[in-house]
Amino acid sequence: MSWVAMLFAAGMGIGLMFYGVGEPMTHYLALPTAEPRSVAAVREAMSVTFLHWGIHDWAVYAVVGLSLAYFGYRYNLPLTIRSGLYPLLKERINGPISHAVDIFAISRGRGVREFISAVLFIPEFFTYLPVPAVTSTLAILLVAIFFVTSADSASLVIDAIAAGGETETTTLQRVFWCAFSGLVAVLLPAGGLAALQSVTIAGALPFVVVILALLWSQLVGMRADGAQQLANRSVAAAIPAYPAAGDAWQRHLDLMLYAHGRKKCNPSSPIRFAQR
Repeated sequence: MSWVAMLFAAGMGIGLMFYGVGEPMTHYLALPTAEPRSVAAVREAMSVTFLHWGIHDWAVYAVVGLSLAYFGYRYNLPLTIRSGLYPLLKERINGPISHAVDIFAISRGRGVREFISAVLFIPEFFTYLPVPAVTSTLAILLVAIFFVTSADSASLVIDAIAAGGETETTTLQRVFWCAFSGLVAVLLPAGGLAALQSVTIAGALPFVVVILALLWSQLVGMRADGAQQLANRSVAAAIPAYPAAGDAWQRHLDLMLYAHGRKKCNPSSPIRFAQR
């Protein structure tokens, strides 16, 4: 349950705090597909809102998160975006192309825009509601919780990517990235929310190509992993059965020798095995 709460808070908690009411009302007042301020506009506004916050949003999170976890813990690769491209690039993940992928990942910045805009605008919005002191206090408390969660997760990811996948970095370095991400707030007084949204879209556009590459790379890696498991099972099935009283070390030794003699079996790398 704690993992689900963390996933929700880090993924869209602060965004729902800011856009949860504002987005449906915006569509209700100005909707191109229905008459504004009508019953049809209410239904259409909620449908568009659910579309924006629905399964496709979580699908992007799942693609990137699964790729990081799979290649990070299955192949012991650094927790960086480029590690998810290992089945396609092999050892070239340490080259300049893969470094550019990590730069695209850092510049995406969707979470930064959301929690900064929420922190600045929500307190002012609640002054127009009844009992503004109580509602503003509750809103600020919720924003603080989501802000800390979003800022902490964003600084952790940026710090890990900048450090080449190292998760155990110094506290000063982590604080630096957290403070640096907060500097995006200057775009709000300078050009407003529209300017910050434009920068976010421009920074996120190259990352679409990276996500498509991660999808293909994940498919190649999982197919190779499955091929290796099938090969290992076929090797184990081909070994003659031993009596129940036989020594276990003899069976393991025979398995190792038999697998070593097969030209198509290379359990050290499922990716390389699948390409033979």
